[in-house]
Amino acid sequence: MKKLIPIPLLFSCVIPICFANNSIGFDSVADALSSLKEKQGTSFRTYSGWTVVNYTEDNYFVLWSFTPKSHAAHPSAIKRVLIENGNRFFINSSTLCQAEQQACEQLKTQIRNSNNDIYKVMDGDLSG
Repeated sequence: MKKLIPIPLLFSCVIPICFANNSIGFDSVADALSSLKEKQGTSFRTYSGWTVVNYTEDNYFVLWSFTPKSHAAHPSAIKRVLIENGNRFFINSSTLCQAEQQACEQLKTQIRNSNNDIYKVMDGDLSG
């Protein structure tokens, strides 16, 4: 039997995911955060220093994560959209990293690994 984990809880517990370069729709991390503060229906939380914003738009769960000031890849914003296709979920991820290239690449690697962990949990593999 597969365990069901609420999607917002799952996303809030794992470092965000990124793959694309600046396809978040904003010119800067600060612009993205400022715009989300004005958006109706958003929920803001802090997890391990990360600012996490979530909301539902057009029946999709949207999650934004912003690096803490102490993170090597700060400032960075990661946007994830959970998409259902049949009985499978996919994560459409994009990022804007305004830190040095090496820190951004390390963040992408860290996030790619977390993405794999999320898919394992979503598939019911809780072995870690």
